[in-house]
Amino acid sequence: MEETLLLSYHNSALYTSDPLTLREGGWLSDAILGFYFEYLAHDVLAGNQTVLFLKPALVQCLRVHANAALHSAAVPPDTFKRELVFIPINGSAGNPDDAHWSLLVYVRRHKPTFHYFDSMANANYPHALAVKDALTGLLRRTHRVPDTEEDPPLITHSCPQQENGSDCGIFVVLFADILTRRYADAAWNAKAEAAAAAAAVAMSGTVPTAQLLPSIPSPAPSIGSLTGSSANNSDALLYPTTTYGTASAKKRRITLEKTFWWIDYGDLSNPIRARLILR
Repeated sequence: MEETLLLSYHNSALYTSDPLTLREGGWLSDAILGFYFEYLAHDVLAGNQTVLFLKPALVQCLRVHANAALHSAAVPPDTFKRELVFIPINGSAGNPDDAHWSLLVYVRRHKPTFHYFDSMANANYPHALAVKDALTGLLRRTHRVPDTEEDPPLITHSCPQQENGSDCGIFVVLFADILTRRYADAAWNAKAEAAAAAAAVAMSGTVPTAQLLPSIPSPAPSIGSLTGSSANNSDALLYPTTTYGTASAKKRRITLEKTFWWIDYGDLSNPIRARLILR
């Protein structure tokens, strides 16, 4: 079948064969996954530059090629300055039966950490570990991390499991959607708290209220058809301090509680329904 461009969106493009992978029993294509990541970055997060979604092809490069120079050239230079980095893992080595998707998430906290979600009993763990090691090596080289400092830990999370051999990509989409919306909600709450603190300063007569209250966009609308409940939690992420006149608002931290990473079956949409919605 001749491939025809169906849709382009920012740095993603979908062709004729890509929507076919959303049919029940289909293996989600790299393009569909990359397209959804673009949607999360530009629509849900509204271009929030503290979050980065790595492209599937780039992650494969990190996993397959043990070439430090190639890694340095391929990975965006500001990757380790982001608070969250979503990393899709695929174990494919050219064999369709080995094309399992899972999700790795890098968090820049007081100490960098990797979090891992796999809907098939950690089948991709060795591949996730390989990507984590490649990124850790790059982090050490670019940030001159001393050899005496320990590598960032890799935390494996219990999460919902797929009931067939083809829904792994859908689960990665759902996991990423849930975590992204939780982060977006937490960031919005931090802005609201900062605005409230500014208003309190204004009421004290330090500076006019009109000069203090920033414009706060509404949090990204939840797609209940894709995710169920959401948690307004986050993980020691520093929200920028804002200085108003002679008064300085307190630093607001988006507190990523442990529950931020908890994903259970009640959070997920039915995978078949999710496929239909994405189509």
